[in-house]
Amino acid sequence: MHVRWMLLGLVMLTASLPVTAEEMSLELKAGKPSAAEFRLAAIRAFYKRNYEIWSIDPQRVTGRYKGAVKLEVVLQESAVIIRNATPGLLNDSNSRRYLNNLKRDLVYELAAYMITAPSSSELAGAVSTQSAAPTASGTAVSGTYVSSITTNGNYTFQKKSSRSIAITLEQEGTNITGSNSEYNLKLIGTREGNTINFYTLPSKITSGEIKGEWVISDDANLLTGKWTRGAAGGIWNLTR
Repeated sequence: MHVRWMLLGLVMLTASLPVTAEEMSLELKAGKPSAAEFRLAAIRAFYKRNYEIWSIDPQRVTGRYKGAVKLEVVLQESAVIIRNATPGLLNDSNSRRYLNNLKRDLVYELAAYMITAPSSSELAGAVSTQSAAPTASGTAVSGTYVSSITTNGNYTFQKKSSRSIAITLEQEGTNITGSNSEYNLKLIGTREGNTINFYTLPSKITSGEIKGEWVISDDANLLTGKWTRGAAGGIWNLTR
């Protein structure tokens, strides 16, 4: 409890009481995260709770739990709203429990961006540093990569043609995006050092999202890693 209040004091982030059993809010007092920071925080919080990512909008992320319960996280001007998007499916106590659990993880994820309340000049410097091109030891991940994928079930990557798809990747700061128009594939990832944690949105390859991790070679020409979707999984390597 002591650690929790220390964290809240550092970020100047306070949680309000539930508006209803279906909604809670986090009041932002140290500044507003960017849309990209907000989305990343929401996605990480959902993944910590084993939610599937259902939809992503610029200021709204929706997650689905056990195929039924949907919660959404919405960025507003001075608050983040956590809402039960399946009213009536849960009783009041379960709804509050789901919302409270997600709120706890969101406080932690938002704290990573808001440990202090920086001045405008400090914030501008931080943004500039984050967006700078990677150094030689962290070559940017960008260009067209060809996939080599193995699969073990759940109708994911069952067709050989879907295991050798080409994906166009782009890196901006620590954010990675990827796409393949033929399969309507969209990929979103975060780079930390030589590792990318990623997920894909539902596409022609799979009805649900896929999670995974890649390790980047020094020249960024080879990404080696694995993918998972529920009980299914396999190797997923990319070669530029």
